Amino acid sequence: MQDDRVAELRERGARLLEAHDYDSVEYLAGRYAGTKNSELWSLSWLLIAESWFMRGGVLAARSALERAASCGIAEEDRARYERLVAATSELDSTIGPRFRPDPGALASFTDRVLVRCPRCGTPGVVTTGERSPCFVCHHCRYTLPQDARTPRKPMFKMRGRSTVSEIRTKPVSYPVTAPTYHGCELYLQTRTRHGVLWAYNEEHLAQLKALVSAKVREDTPHMTGGSSWANRLPNWITSAKNRDEITRALTRIEKLLDKAME
Repeated sequence: MQDDRVAELRERGARLLEAHDYDSVEYLAGRYAGTKNSELWSLSWLLIAESWFMRGGVLAARSALERAASCGIAEEDRARYERLVAATSELDSTIGPRFRPDPGALASFTDRVLVRCPRCGTPGVVTTGERSPCFVCHHCRYTLPQDARTPRKPMFKMRGRSTVSEIRTKPVSYPVTAPTYHGCELYLQTRTRHGVLWAYNEEHLAQLKALVSAKVREDTPHMTGGSSWANRLPNWITSAKNRDEITRALTRIEKLLDKAME
């Protein structure tokens, strides 16, 4: 029964790819992308990789190829797999740096947020647990007031997980005024002529640097779902004509990070 399903998937997938019907390829293969059958798993991700590659999603295709290889490539599919690996590697060497955003929301960076102490201005960290945020200034011993530490019902849901906090603590887009997190001013921020550029923490800053420096920015393929945080950035951050200016601003933020770590 399983061999019949593999053969059917291989045959139908090949026909759909030949017809350039990539939506149908991804729908068909997506039905088996989570199966426990290793051969079906491998073949489904191989078909998804080829579809994403034909759409222009090189990084997405490479990620799918890695998933396909994790369960072993069948001998019948070996030539297709090697051809795709070679094609994606060749494009990587000719096009330059790429960036493919994670489909998560900004909340994915808020487990650890660098802020300024509201009392003395010393850099510190707000950690967000399952129930409420926590902040203690190691310089003046300031702690978050009770109303800031009390969890609230989420006002919207995000793919993957949601954090119990007010919507103002998880801005959908970059504000032009100094951003705050649970009443504390973010530490990693700098002003530009367009607005305030900021990051929650080291990981967020690294992602911003990768996005700004990338010559190619890939859309998140629809099968992963969700609306990426990167897709909600204002144009002045993502515009190629502002790349040098934003890179300099990110360098200033990096220096703040180095200072905070001293």
